[in-house]
Amino acid sequence: MKKTSEELATARPKGLRLHLAIILVIGLLVGSFQGYMIVAQGAVITHRADAVVLVNQTSLRYTDFTRYIQPYLKHFGVPYSVINIATTPIPTNIGDYALIIVGHSSMDNDNVLLDATEQNLISTAVNNGTGFVNFDNDLVETGTPRYQFIQNIFGFGYFAAFSEAVMQVNSSATLGNYILGMQPTNASYSFPNATPMLGVTLGTNSATLATLGGNPLLVSRQYGQGRAIQWANYGWMDAYIWGPVHGMDDLVWRSIVWAARKPFVMQGLPNFVAMRVDDSTGPYAWASTAANYGLKPWNGFFMQD
Repeated sequence: MKKTSEELATARPKGLRLHLAIILVIGLLVGSFQGYMIVAQGAVITHRADAVVLVNQTSLRYTDFTRYIQPYLKHFGVPYSVINIATTPIPTNIGDYALIIVGHSSMDNDNVLLDATEQNLISTAVNNGTGFVNFDNDLVETGTPRYQFIQNIFGFGYFAAFSEAVMQVNSSATLGNYILGMQPTNASYSFPNATPMLGVTLGTNSATLATLGGNPLLVSRQYGQGRAIQWANYGWMDAYIWGPVHGMDDLVWRSIVWAARKPFVMQGLPNFVAMRVDDSTGPYAWASTAANYGLKPWNGFFMQD
């Protein structure tokens, strides 16, 4: 049945308002990463679309964050804020974030910075749906777990640390298989040098996505409404051991994406300008000039004149 001109006139603004609302939501998410609001049963719940990274600048392992973890976050365009637990307590609204990342090992070895209340805030946030990625692999001392929130989230058992050099992907993992989506089936990497690793046994609702020396290296778990990832070692990120751009980087960004509560916004493709020169024989002073202006020249060398 055809609509009257009056019906059409009143219908168009509604459709226009809907489109504007959708555009506004997308703009807020992409433009600021500050999140969105959900109204449920009269209550307003604020959710963010970005991550928060926990670090401790007084830890002897803090520089691991700036050297290994932070470059991945920047390169993969993960929007994040940093909380230095040495100076700032865990906020009561930490569950607003889409993802919590523990940014380095030995976060609070003396158990003086994360009290029971703060640890409960973290585990409660994950239980309620916030994602969790833990790079801290210093989780036990003489057989005793350091952190209750880690035990709540993962339910780990522990055994003595060890050093290994052969990493194996477990393509038949039953939880978090998305993380392995770019890996060849049961891919294996032999590091030129061994690296020490935390020994863990898994709790329920968990899966081993990759092993080092046959023991869990990358672990996924469902905890309440949240998803959690544990890296039992990140020493492989050191070029002396294995290094980036060597076949394992996708496991980092895909574990972040898998764990984060959705929607989660990241700029996975970095800004760049490509410059290609074929059949080049030198001299190459121009390449240095190009680099000084932010260009990254790709040279196709002409091997024989």
